[in-house]
Amino acid sequence: MIYPDYLQSEILKFCQVSNIPVVGGNIPKDRQGEVWTFVKYRMKKDRNTTRKKEGDDALKISPTIMKILGAVEQEASPIEVYLNTAIEKTVLRQYVKQQFLIGSKTVDFAFPIAKLVVECDGKDWHYATIEQVEKDQERDKYLAKRGWRVLHIEGKAIRTNIDLCIEQIKKSLLIVMPMEMLNE
Repeated sequence: MIYPDYLQSEILKFCQVSNIPVVGGNIPKDRQGEVWTFVKYRMKKDRNTTRKKEGDDALKISPTIMKILGAVEQEASPIEVYLNTAIEKTVLRQYVKQQFLIGSKTVDFAFPIAKLVVECDGKDWHYATIEQVEKDQERDKYLAKRGWRVLHIEGKAIRTNIDLCIEQIKKSLLIVMPMEMLNE
């Protein structure tokens, strides 16, 4: 895989320049935060460079799963990045938390003020297998037991009609927030 290999070499260069010891592919726990900050910066910079070449809000990058520091972590998928870009252009930006931890679960987007979770459901991640569908249903039950509502928005909707998706989020927020808070 091209991008994870590229990131690995960039991480090693960063560690060398920053005097972070890498032993057997592992980085000391007290320095892992620095490395994750660098990786997020590097990926954001790469996404921005690609976006400039492809045009604003283009979505031609496949999701990347990185294995770094002995743990598998997933960076935001292209549809999450696209939805986040759209949210950032609205009043919703002041209420949203991306990659938000609720108990032991990390959700794509959370609106804590309304206890609303928004999940971006790409077909490759959420509908690929029966096991994945069942896992998502269990996750929804877990969140519901903690008082959270879950709004699922399929990737095709995000890529096809982002304005519709933003309006659907606003409608879901109206249950607990006055309209004045959702208009700019």
